[in-house]
Amino acid sequence: ITGTSMLKVLKGEAEKVHPETENIGYELAGNSAIFMGKYKMVKNLPPQGTGEWELYNIETDPSEMYNLVEEMPELAEELIAAYEEYETQNGVVPVPPGYDPQVQSVKNAKSGKSAH
Repeated sequence: ITGTSMLKVLKGEAEKVHPETENIGYELAGNSAIFMGKYKMVKNLPPQGTGEWELYNIETDPSEMYNLVEEMPELAEELIAAYEEYETQNGVVPVPPGYDPQVQSVKNAKSGKSAH
């Protein structure tokens, strides 16, 4: 398990758990994201998303309405590279083409297998 203790924040010794320069990645059912400070780089597969990387300032745009990829291409490239490093370090396995998590959940339920 990876993570960072919140103890300093809870004790009032720090304002944030993670430094602004720390990258925090995740992947769930083929959807990917990497956070760094106030920025979130995200790629959601269809039908929920476009399947393309999108960049948001989650402090000023918490509803993720304004994609900043074209305005901040260098940051976008940096975060995509950081996500690729996260994938390698954590052994993220890409989902196969056409993967649908809802269809897979139904198949798993019918066969009695868990999703993982």
